[in-house]
Amino acid sequence: MMTMTLEKAAYFLRSEYGMEYNGKGITCANVAEWVEKGLIRAKGDKNHITIDRVALAEFVEDSRWQGTAYEKGIDDQTKIERLLDEVMKLRKENERLQKENTEYALKLGIGDF
Repeated sequence: MMTMTLEKAAYFLRSEYGMEYNGKGITCANVAEWVEKGLIRAKGDKNHITIDRVALAEFVEDSRWQGTAYEKGIDDQTKIERLLDEVMKLRKENERLQKENTEYALKLGIGDF
C-alpha cells in the first residue's frame, strides 16, 4: 500500500490524471478540502495527513461520474431525470446529424438516404 502526502497527492492528480479545479491546477488546499469533506479517504490528523493511492484513484473515478446518472449516492429520481435529459440531448444531436447528412448528400447529388 503506497501512501502520499497532500503535496504528492495534488501533484499526482495534476500529472497522472490531468485534473483541474475551476480551470486551475490542483493544489494542496484543494486536496485538504476534499479530505475534510470526506471525498478522499485519508489517515492522520490535520498536521500530518497521508492518502492511500487506491483512495486517490477512487476519488478520481467518482469525480468522473459526478453530474451524470452514474454519480454515487444520488437517488433513483435524479438518475431517471439525468438519463431522460441525456436521451433528449442525443435525440436532438441525431436529428441535427441526419439533417446535415441529407444536406451533404444533396450537395453531392446522391439524393436522400
